[in-house]
Amino acid sequence: MIKKFSAFLLALVMLASISASGCASEGPVSQGSPQDLDPETYTAIREAELVEWRLHASEETLRENGFSESSIQKIRSGEYEQSLRDEVMYRASLDEETLASSPYHYTPEQIEALKSFSGDEPIVQMLAVTGAKVLIDKNLILYYYYTSLDMTHFVVEFDWEWTSAPVDFGAEELIGISWNNDYMLGYPIRRSWNYHYVTYQSVNNPKDNYNVSVPLEETQMCLSEYPFKFQEDVYQAMSGTVTVSLCAAGRLTNSKIVLKYGHTSIEGETPSISLPLGIGFGFENVTDVYTSNVYTARTPTTKDGPVQMSIDDLES
Repeated sequence: MIKKFSAFLLALVMLASISASGCASEGPVSQGSPQDLDPETYTAIREAELVEWRLHASEETLRENGFSESSIQKIRSGEYEQSLRDEVMYRASLDEETLASSPYHYTPEQIEALKSFSGDEPIVQMLAVTGAKVLIDKNLILYYYYTSLDMTHFVVEFDWEWTSAPVDFGAEELIGISWNNDYMLGYPIRRSWNYHYVTYQSVNNPKDNYNVSVPLEETQMCLSEYPFKFQEDVYQAMSGTVTVSLCAAGRLTNSKIVLKYGHTSIEGETPSISLPLGIGFGFENVTDVYTSNVYTARTPTTKDGPVQMSIDDLES
């Protein structure tokens, strides 16, 4: 039986510097060349590795990483592992055409291995076959200091995507984005900036998908959130993209930003951001956390004024 999926996606955006706003701080950043970014172009997080860690972590470690007492109890009792095993065996019962299609995208080798399972194999071995992982890519769009405005403009795009539907897909989900310095959301030269676009895919019908857009909105000085829910039984959030446009007075260097994606598969629990806020923020009430490396831009390019874009750019 397909698990009931009710998505709860929050775009959470936090400033991370010590200032009059009282936001959390970040440590010193090592020096690098102008606009030097993390060398890894994308981050890949494998579901099997997270589940293996979770099953072997101590209760104290799980609490420190945001797991609720209910989640810990289900992990320790074997209930959580059994739910994963049931989902794998359900997929093993599906026909090959379905397994080869979206959102599974299984290869012939994966399908053969999946159908050979008896149900008694170690769960990590089973998840190594299903092979789901999240890819989180990041790309600097621009990093300018405008002399005419005495303003720094910092724009970074994040893309995240499941390579195939995770076995432990979330009952509720949460996206968090945080940065340092005194930036605020603003100066979206393109209309698509400061919106999170998410694609949902039916796990029963490879041709059935739909898109939603969620504006990033600051509701407090150091926190922005936008919740929404879906009540459909068979839709999985499979990918998303968000271009974050930040601006601040003065010439700011060593600008940092990070995206984290967390969810819980425990019905009735809602993920939330844990303190302290800042680049190193964590989650509470989660069973999975997927995070990009911290993205660091060292020195902005100096320009007289804002970059000019065509009408096509402005409408995209």
